[in-house]
Amino acid sequence: MKRIITLLAVLAASITVAHAQADTVMTVDVKGEGLNFNIAGLSVTLQGDKNANKEKSNQRRRSPYRSNVFGLRWGVTRLADTEYSGNWVNQGDFLCLSGKSNTMGIEPLSWDISLDRRGITWVNFGTDCTWEKYHFFNPITLMNDENGKLMPQKIDGEIAKNKMNLFYFGTSLGFSVEVKRVKLGVKASPEILCFAQAKYKNPEKHTAELQGLNPVRLKLGMTMMMDVFGVYVDYGLTPMFKPDVGSEAKMFSMGLKLGF
Repeated sequence: MKRIITLLAVLAASITVAHAQADTVMTVDVKGEGLNFNIAGLSVTLQGDKNANKEKSNQRRRSPYRSNVFGLRWGVTRLADTEYSGNWVNQGDFLCLSGKSNTMGIEPLSWDISLDRRGITWVNFGTDCTWEKYHFFNPITLMNDENGKLMPQKIDGEIAKNKMNLFYFGTSLGFSVEVKRVKLGVKASPEILCFAQAKYKNPEKHTAELQGLNPVRLKLGMTMMMDVFGVYVDYGLTPMFKPDVGSEAKMFSMGLKLGF
């Protein structure tokens, strides 16, 4: 406002002088970030807002890299495509799961690389640890028999717990789009099976290491986040069990996600 008042005052003075001097000359020059007015021998320079230009420059120079130090997933898990074949034919519907079956995942560290200057599209790299608990509804558990084959085994008596615990470790490669506070992402995760155990209680605890599950799994995941909160869906593209075991069951999980 002060600059406008100053400019008006200079223009008024120039008009007054112009009446007294017929040879009055007014010139306007651009100098750097401002304008220079030369009126009747009087010179005035108006400078632009340098701080505003610096802020715009900093926005254009947004870093194309960033890291996330922690991510957490928790949800329910189910098995899809549980038709039986081979050794498991006529063994009963033992892969029927109860509502207690759940998944917990931790993403210790991940890295993002922006594909554009505005930070809308990103490529994502990360690590992933996943614990899965499958609670069986029927009084049947999975065990390796004397020949090493993974077979269903009926449990006699009252059962307090009957579940299968799995632990996977893997990496992930994904792509995400961010618009304001909303982030939509898809990723593929190759994982290695590190631990597989059957566990039940009736009334004593029984545990057994399981052989016959696929040692490697490829998982496809999708997420929708708003700030640090969101939802996820994961689906195992690779069957949980080896081809000659008796089922092509695949993991399916959905739930909540927290990420920083």
